[in-house]
Amino acid sequence: MSAAKRHTSFIYMVAGVGSYCYYLTLIKGVFMFMKFFIQHGRALLLAAVAVVTAVIFCGTAFAQNKPKAAVYIMGNPEGRDALRMAVNTFLVKSGRYQMIAVDAIDLVAQEQQRQMSGSVSDDQIAKLGQDAGAQYVCVVERTELGGYSYVATRMVSVQSKVAEFADMVKLPQGGDIIEFIKWQVGSMLGLAVGAQPNSAAQTSSASVSNTSSAKQPVNQVTAPTNKPSGIDGSGILTDSRDGKKYKIVTISGITWMAQNLNYQPPTGGSWCYDNAISNCDKYGRLYDWATVMGIDDSYNKKMWEGSDIYHQGICPSGWHVPSRKEWGDLAKFTGGIGTYGETNSRSAKLKATIGWDTSPYTIKGTDDYGFSALPGGDRSSGTYSTSFSGVNFNGYWWTSTATNGGRYVRSMNFQTTNVIEHEYSGKGGYSLRCVMD
Repeated sequence: MSAAKRHTSFIYMVAGVGSYCYYLTLIKGVFMFMKFFIQHGRALLLAAVAVVTAVIFCGTAFAQNKPKAAVYIMGNPEGRDALRMAVNTFLVKSGRYQMIAVDAIDLVAQEQQRQMSGSVSDDQIAKLGQDAGAQYVCVVERTELGGYSYVATRMVSVQSKVAEFADMVKLPQGGDIIEFIKWQVGSMLGLAVGAQPNSAAQTSSASVSNTSSAKQPVNQVTAPTNKPSGIDGSGILTDSRDGKKYKIVTISGITWMAQNLNYQPPTGGSWCYDNAISNCDKYGRLYDWATVMGIDDSYNKKMWEGSDIYHQGICPSGWHVPSRKEWGDLAKFTGGIGTYGETNSRSAKLKATIGWDTSPYTIKGTDDYGFSALPGGDRSSGTYSTSFSGVNFNGYWWTSTATNGGRYVRSMNFQTTNVIEHEYSGKGGYSLRCVMD
């Protein structure tokens, strides 16, 4: 046999021995594993079952720890059931809530709406949610403000009886209303929902959050799209008559001054509280009604029959004295009930967070929308004397609307929750917030 053949045979022999050792080791390993499984299989099986059970239990517990929520669609819009189902599904997908079936909530709420001319307050919504076993109620409502259609959405906490999230957006013309509502709910909760459907439509919203997980308030202070002269890019209005500057805020499509007017007209009745310039700097000036309207002071007493709509009065160019309806729409936006939001409005949402009396009895302002109302007091004018009163405790604001019995005024008090409506003589001295045309 040649040397080459002997070398090849030796290689085959070594390879065969190696293969034999490999398979022998593999078979031995299999038998060892089988022996171990026979000895410990029961324990391993129990451990596997325990792990699976723990995963299922933890997942269930996590789901059960999510607050229970219900959806309520106010009124009877077209596709009401489909709309509620869409909102329900979207809230589940947010991962924040368990949704519960609340067939009874519709019947009870609809009866309350019937009895109360179509309005249901946050307190009543919270009671409905409590009766249904929910911790939150997502309320969706189509409403009319200032001649436009809006969709108002709010997430009412059953425990606190207030809306922890709220949003109101002008309804686009045409398009899919369900997709629009889903976008609005997601936007309200701070979820990534992309661009607004029919985004070419003009929108205005004011959102509020009392929880850190939600987005920051949107449009809390915004400059309007069609700005009159005097408004800079940061939303500050400069009055060309005297150079004074004012913050502005857009709430439910209406742009307000976020500070009281501090313009001193050349004629008419206007005053600083206690005749101190520092009070004008802080609270703005106090005016009688005829001065606010820019008309003869005889109309502080006699009936004025002019229009209360877009009446400029002493407001800067492009701005006007708010009507009773405009103040009413603002009160309704905070939760007010009635044609002009006369009851159940939440003045705290409009009050500045500082500047009000600090006694334990004071209902503190939360300034949810950036309106920043301050208690500038008033000036009363009697037959024999005049006096100032109420600073730090009360704020009063004129409207452009007159009646045979007086002129409409809205007020906020340090101890009351409502944005109160009054009919007062035109001779009193009250504050003014102007509204953009």
